[in-house]
Amino acid sequence: MAIGLLRSTIRRWLFPTCYSTIPSIRRHVQNQAYHVSFDTYKLVQVLESSGFPRKQAQVLSDILVGVTNESMRNGIDSLASKNDFATLRSELQILEKADFQVLKSDLQLLEMKLQTSVAHIHTEMERIENRVIKWVIGATGTVCALVMGFLRLGIGGGGGASNTPPPVAVEDKSS
Repeated sequence: MAIGLLRSTIRRWLFPTCYSTIPSIRRHVQNQAYHVSFDTYKLVQVLESSGFPRKQAQVLSDILVGVTNESMRNGIDSLASKNDFATLRSELQILEKADFQVLKSDLQLLEMKLQTSVAHIHTEMERIENRVIKWVIGATGTVCALVMGFLRLGIGGGGGASNTPPPVAVEDKSS
């Protein structure tokens, strides 16, 4: 029964916004001293009114102050300080610079590969262009040769020797 009463009293003390029975207990952290200040006399009075003898209430109040101060000291010691943040910031800047250097070298490598690929594509296009030009010249030459052959054989319109009438001899009557 007394333990349950102690727990509820401590809960009221730790969470004063939830319990309006201890409105005068104020807690605040003093950064330099690392301890919590609250009204121990008021805590002793609350414990006595809850059924604790005065001696037990004082001991519980002292223990609670010690535990709270030690807890605050441990909590504050484990928090990051400005120096920790400055060190972290400088380490992050160093890592960021190193990452930028890696990215820059990777980018240069990719640019070189891209230039090589573009040069290879350009060379391949020139080779294909030369083959097309050779094919066009060959096809044009073949067509010209066929046209000239047809013209020579007389197959291609314009008449040949067999279609022309023989020449007529004209006599001169003037003599």
